[in-house]
Formats: sequence, structure tokens, C-alpha cells
Amino acid sequence: MCDKTPSSCLALLNTAQSKHDVGSESWWELEATRLTWLFEFHQEDELYAALRPWINSTDVPSSYEPLISKLLGKWLVIRGRNDEAAQSFELALEGYSKQYEAKPAQQTALEVLNLLVALNRLAQAEAFVAGLVEYEYSDPAFYREVFAELGHIAYRTDNYEKHVEYRLSSLEWAKQLDDKQQIGVAFNNYGVALRNIGKIAQAKEAFIQGLSLAISSSDAVRISILHLRLAEISHMQNDIAGAREWLSKADLNHLPASEFKRLRELSTRVNATSMTQESN
Repeated sequence: MCDKTPSSCLALLNTAQSKHDVGSESWWELEATRLTWLFEFHQEDELYAALRPWINSTDVPSSYEPLISKLLGKWLVIRGRNDEAAQSFELALEGYSKQYEAKPAQQTALEVLNLLVALNRLAQAEAFVAGLVEYEYSDPAFYREVFAELGHIAYRTDNYEKHVEYRLSSLEWAKQLDDKQQIGVAFNNYGVALRNIGKIAQAKEAFIQGLSLAISSSDAVRISILHLRLAEISHMQNDIAGAREWLSKADLNHLPASEFKRLRELSTRVNATSMTQESN
């Protein structure tokens, strides 16, 4: 991923792409990167404009057809056109599955799993992962991500016990890495799964371990998220003073925007509970 501004990254990429013959393999490698960046930079209008010439086009090399279908599906989800998105994801899944069968590769496996998540195919994903485990890739980071994806599907399909099981497996693989930040993320995800089935004390322990690792790895975003998670746990335990203390530590400058609603709702509940206790 480029570490400059989106416009600068895309400008540099366009310059590099212009040095290659249109339609060549090197040109398509850069085109795939450009399309991916447009999605990751949240430039939805530009993404569709860039995708449109390639939809159902015979000029697209077969190796890149799954990527086009996948990104079109993601764009359709953003637009709320979920039925059409599912059709695109099905095409992408078929393409990546064929690529993996022809030449097993870890990145292709993750593409297959990502699409099974999008399609909520838990049983199919479990069978696929069983094959990946049997293949015995020597890569704990890969299996950490594989089981995190399984956990994601389990959660999306309301299989909360399996959500805990797979988040724990992801954590165990993460512990084999020399990466405190990633281990901290895995602890956070495991804690969320435990919280969702009402195992509050165990969830709190996981969050505290995750926070310790986030602090030692200077992961400011994860630190803020875990302060919020611990505030939620304290409120569940009717520890209003503890909830207030954890909330006060949540740094809005590093808290992802996706967490703002949870923060506001928790603050409202904490204040309401506090007022009720005081009136009694």
C-alpha cells in the first residue's frame, strides 16, 4: 500500500503504468493495483468508472477476471445492490477457486475465503480450511488470518460458539508470531467473541491482555479501541466508575470512525445509569 496521499499514489501509479504496453501482463499488474487502491481509498465513483470498461470484456485476461468480479461486487454492496453483488461474488469465487485448484497459493486461498465470507458460506469455508490445514503451509501468519476469516463467517451467520472457537484458533496461531501488535489484535477479536456469548470476565481478561500488547507495540488505534471495549465490559458489570475511567482514556484522535456510534451510545448509557443510581 502506498504511504502517500491517495491522489499522489494514483498519480505515481498512472505514470508507471504509462510506461508499459496497454494489455501487457505488466500493464495488467498495475491496473489490478489501481483498481484495488481505488476501492481501498474509498473512491467509489472512480472505481466504477475504472471497472466499467472491463465488465464482461473479452480484453480482460482470465487471471484478472475474478478480481474484476470481486471489486464490482464490493461496489454493488456499497450501493446497496446486494443481490447483484452476490452474483458478482459467485463469479469471483468460481474464478479464484479454479486458480487455487490449478496452482495452490496462499493469497489465492485468502481470496477464496474472503468471498466465502461475503457469501456467508460457513460450511463450505470450513471444508476449504480443513484442506488448507492438511496442506501444512509453514506460515503462522497465514493460518492466523485463515481462522480469523472463519471467525468472521461464523459471526455473520450467528454461530457464536464457533465464532469463539475460530477466534481462539486465530489467537493461538498469532502467538507463534514475533509480532505483539498482531497478537494484540487477535486478543481483541477473541475478547469480542467471548463478550458476545456472555463470558464477560473472560472477555475482560482477553481485552486487558490485548491492551498490554497494544501499548507495548505503540498501536494507538488498538489502544483506543480496547479502552472502549473495557468501558463496555465495566458497564456490563455495573461498574460505572470503571466505565467512566476507561471511557476517559479512549482517544478520539485514534479511535476509528466506525467506533464513534458505540462510544456515543455507551456514554449515554453510562450517564443514564449514573443518574439512576444517584436518584436512588
